[in-house]
Amino acid sequence: TAERQLEFQRQFKQKLDALPQATQAGGGFPLPLTGVGFGSRYAPDLASFEDGSARQAQYRLVYPGYFETLRTQVLAGRTLSQADQDGARNYVVINEALAHRAWPDESALGKTIYIRRGDRPEGVATEVVGVVEHQVVQNLREDPIETIYFSSSFAGSIGFFPGMTWTARTRGDPQAARTPIQEALAGLDADIPLTNVELLQARLEEATAEMRFSSML
Repeated sequence: TAERQLEFQRQFKQKLDALPQATQAGGGFPLPLTGVGFGSRYAPDLASFEDGSARQAQYRLVYPGYFETLRTQVLAGRTLSQADQDGARNYVVINEALAHRAWPDESALGKTIYIRRGDRPEGVATEVVGVVEHQVVQNLREDPIETIYFSSSFAGSIGFFPGMTWTARTRGDPQAARTPIQEALAGLDADIPLTNVELLQARLEEATAEMRFSSML
């Protein structure tokens, strides 16, 4: 059930935080540079949903610690907290591109943004608590894409499965942290494998391979 999945996320985050090899941990879906995207409509007012001027935004599910692990710069306000996650508070973080589009000459903090969730045709009022820098989806040359970050506890309400890719910033060799993380996972459920483990640096190198090759030539 969704409730058990969210409880698993909470327990796994606690175990990651307790590892001496990890300095920061969080989770998100999808991660930057994966090319994976999903989303729906948003607007700073309900009238935009009625007249068809509501714009498209990328949706991201995040678990507390996500922005801090990736060292994403917070431009205003704050990130989503464990209290937001556990209480399913109706808060979101948006990226700079959306803030400039929706409120070009104003602060986005505390503003109400109307978001289409699931199969509901109308926009649902949600409060903006933070603004972060752009995270790339496809490659480093893309134009910033308007993005909304939800706590993973909202996965069901926006019509998505609450899956999660976990992120961990480590001390020393990151490969040395794999076994302790595997053991932490097995302590919760021995039947769940640790899969698709990779370094963010490797993903960055893959994303910039074409540009680096052209520069070399």
